[in-house]
Amino acid sequence: KDLRILVAFILGGFVSSTVYLWRLRRNNYCTMCGGVRNLITQIGALLPQANDEESFNRRKTMLRWAILGFELAVLNARNKIDTSEGRYHLDYLGLLNWDEWDKLINGDRHTTVMWWIQAKSSQLQSQGVITELKQLQLCNAAAEMRDKAGDLMSRTDRDESIPYTTI
Repeated sequence: KDLRILVAFILGGFVSSTVYLWRLRRNNYCTMCGGVRNLITQIGALLPQANDEESFNRRKTMLRWAILGFELAVLNARNKIDTSEGRYHLDYLGLLNWDEWDKLINGDRHTTVMWWIQAKSSQLQSQGVITELKQLQLCNAAAEMRDKAGDLMSRTDRDESIPYTTI
């Protein structure tokens, strides 16, 4: 009888811990979804909306990069960021240009993309296309997105439940 109580207690703790980690991961995913939506909104609102082809392509590229960064963060959380399966998924979604995959840093590809957004924002500011304030807002939105992606992917204290047999 005492063994039943002990087993139930141990299994209950294991299940509780597993559910907690799942909820934490789910909340981090939802937060990252909000982060990419914020970044997309900032890009859409802060870049000039001229009718010329250059402005259209600039906006299209930066929006694609925002979604690419999101998808790469999800792939990283699934341990697929550097795999051919991950690359195929991104190609299928139309998020990669022909030469971009090789420019991304292995294991940290999403950070590379967020850096591209920040670098492009700085370039646009130096060219006088956007103001310094708009450049700062875009860079902050990209940095926040990168931070939220890091929370999603953190394996230091998440995703690895303690086996109940070690308790």
